[in-house]
Amino acid sequence: MSIRIDDVILDDDASKAALSGTSGNLRLGGNGVDGDVLLFPSEGDLSNNNSSTFHLDANGGNLWMGGNGKDGDLVIFPANASSNNDTGDATFHFDGDGGNLWMGGNGKDGDLVIFPANASNNHDTGDATFHFDGDGGNLWIGGNGTDGDILLFSSSVTDNHDTSEASIHLDANAGDITVRNTGVAEEFAIAESVDALPGSVMVLDKNGLLQPSEVAYDKRVVGIISGAGHYKPGLVLDKQVGKRHRSPIAMMGKAYCLVTAENAPIQVGDLLTTADIPGHAMKAKDTQKAFGAVIGKALAPLEHGTGLIPMLVALQ
Repeated sequence: MSIRIDDVILDDDASKAALSGTSGNLRLGGNGVDGDVLLFPSEGDLSNNNSSTFHLDANGGNLWMGGNGKDGDLVIFPANASSNNDTGDATFHFDGDGGNLWMGGNGKDGDLVIFPANASNNHDTGDATFHFDGDGGNLWIGGNGTDGDILLFSSSVTDNHDTSEASIHLDANAGDITVRNTGVAEEFAIAESVDALPGSVMVLDKNGLLQPSEVAYDKRVVGIISGAGHYKPGLVLDKQVGKRHRSPIAMMGKAYCLVTAENAPIQVGDLLTTADIPGHAMKAKDTQKAFGAVIGKALAPLEHGTGLIPMLVALQ
């Protein structure tokens, strides 16, 4: 004996809920009703929507899973999986509790492929504008009329669609990398007894560690501690997180430097070398002594006393 029901309709006048046996569709909501789907755990309170662990919000277009003691994982298995309760057999696992996403494995390569609206075939990866290849470990971005930029913004930015506000911009169309900060720095070990400020001129000691310069025309000069003024290094090499007594030393580009004009006024374009005031640079008046001890070129003047000025770091 069989019973066929073509349609089940609740609230016939407004058709706020309809299950169609003919078309195989389930329609919920509309006509002033938002048609949410909520699932509750056995201990949940049906009268309290907030106690659900699965909520498909038709009005807002959102899907909430988990909470209330449940972790809300989304786990998808291939057809040949022997069990759909063993997450190790899944080829897609979004872990709500740990915030992790696993894709692929178990004979599947776990690609993530995104297509533009005008793509004619969303199964042809050649039409994709974003393709993360889990099997080859490659990432393709752009093409097919899209330039595939990568932009990184600081937490203080209020509009992350304004490319001029990006702190790092990898521009695929122009082939440029734009970094808001300036210069290249490399971390060096600093002698433990040293307390040097950003902008200090640093030289090697007998143990190969850095200390502030204190001799004029010192050929052991390495560079300037980065970070003084409003110039921050755009690229830091050999950064060793967690290690103490290390500082980024400006090796190339613009940086602020402690200088003294006591031996001679400093003009824009003057070559600078180490001074006999600890951590300071001065104008290199003696070109023979300066050979091998030049730190860089002054980008601003200092007529007298000591101060902090921008310079173009160029050891020579």
